Order: sequence, then structure tokens, then C-alpha cells
Amino acid sequence: VRHIVVDGGSTDGTHSVLSRYPNLDVSIGPDSGVFDAWNKGLARATGDVVCILNSDDLLAPDTFARVAAEFARDKTVEVVSGPALNFVVRDDGDWDVVYEHREAPGPTLAVERMAIWGPAINARFLRRSTLARFMPFDLAYPLGSDNDFMLRLAHAAPRAAYLDDFVYFYRTHAGSLSMDPAQRNLRRGTDLTLRVVEAFLKRDDLSPSERTHLHEHHALRCAAGARASLGGSSHRASRRVTG
Repeated sequence: VRHIVVDGGSTDGTHSVLSRYPNLDVSIGPDSGVFDAWNKGLARATGDVVCILNSDDLLAPDTFARVAAEFARDKTVEVVSGPALNFVVRDDGDWDVVYEHREAPGPTLAVERMAIWGPAINARFLRRSTLARFMPFDLAYPLGSDNDFMLRLAHAAPRAAYLDDFVYFYRTHAGSLSMDPAQRNLRRGTDLTLRVVEAFLKRDDLSPSERTHLHEHHALRCAAGARASLGGSSHRASRRVTG
């Protein structure tokens, strides 16, 4: 496993922590946001399979082994996906689950089965050759380029495999760009991801089912954004995780 760390210039002691692990491939320097950092890191990747781990998130235990087994089982598989969840850390150290992301499995990745706003690419593991076909992430979408990438990828219907157990945990916290508990960034994030879907709907090669699915999710997201603007919340803690 090769770990590539891209740091845009943090001042919180990250560099001293990274220096303890000489096996890391570290790139430090200014960037134009998270997706610019992703582009830089992925351009350095040389492995057969690639995943993206955000600095505030976690991969589930044994994820690499489970994913590797799926790719080894079927050499035609291009993408391995799994469930993800958003969580908040309580004062006592336990987790509250804010939301769970699950996707109906199928032989290929498909726009019609995607929940457009989650899970995004973090809960996916891609062959590097497949990833390269859809790079780079579009910097015109500072909070929606992962959605744009996933729509383009799913529209191409790559061969897919799905894991039953969770692979990725999204941490919800006050400093998050899009998942802060107070949802201060929800309006901006909603506007940007709606732009992604609206731009994608202008394609003339979408199937009727893809177009219908996107229109439905566009309407649902507009409604969620309206509720947030009025002071409501689109998510509620659903269960508690201990251990």
C-alpha cells in the first residue's frame, strides 16, 4: 500500500506528525482547494487500485483486504463500492450516526441507482486505468466536483462490485466544508451540486431513465435546501455507535 499525502500548507503540526513516517509520499504546497489537491495526489499514484481518504474521515477496518479480494475475484471489475456513513463524535467519545449511505448493487455502476449526493467517490475504489479516463476533477465546482466525476463515471457504466459492510466513515464537525453539524455550508454546497446536475442534464446522450432519475434528485435537493434555509435540518442522528 502506498500512502500519498497532499497538504496545502497546514499550520497545526501536521508536518511534524508526517515526518515520523518515512514511508509516506508527502507533497506540501499551496493549492486551489480540495479537488486541486486530489488532482495532484492522484497524478502521483502508481498503484493498480486507488482510493481517496479525506483528512477528517476514516476507512473501516479490513477495507483494503476486502476490496483487494473483490478485484482479485473478477479481473473485469473496474469499481468496488461499499456503504458509508456520516458520524458525529460525542463528548464521551462514542459516535452518533447522522446518515447512512447505501446503494443498490448491480453488475455495473449506474446513474439510476446512485444517490447523487452520497456516497461520493470516497466510498469507491477504482482501477487506476479507469480513474485516468475521467480525470481531472473539475475545479469549477469547489464543492461538487466529486459529484460531477461520479456522474461521468456512472454514465460510462463500468463493471462494478459491491461490498455489504461499511467501507467509509465521514466525520461531521464544525470545520467541515460540507458536513458541519449546524449545516452552515449546506446552502452553498446545495447550490454547487445543483449546478453539477443541471450541467449534466444538458448532455444529449443521457438515457430516459438517467434523465428522470436526475430530475427527481434535483427536485429533492431543492426541497432539502429550502428546508435548511428556513432553519430545518435534512438529517437527524439515527443511532449510537459504541466500541
